[in-house]
Amino acid sequence: MNEFFKYLLTGLGFACFLEALPWLANPEKMRDFLFQLANIDPDQLRYYGYFLLLLGVFFVWLGRS
Repeated sequence: MNEFFKYLLTGLGFACFLEALPWLANPEKMRDFLFQLANIDPDQLRYYGYFLLLLGVFFVWLGRS
């Protein structure tokens, strides 16, 4: 397996690990949080998505440089 796929699988595994932590720690609060997200304007959620995307790209660039 080449280096790209090793990094890709490592990143995906780490993302899954981090995504699971809040659900394991407090599933009731996570459910409440998701219900609150349903009431937020879609344009605001899109803005947050763009921001987090750029932040993630910046961290990857920073880590790889």
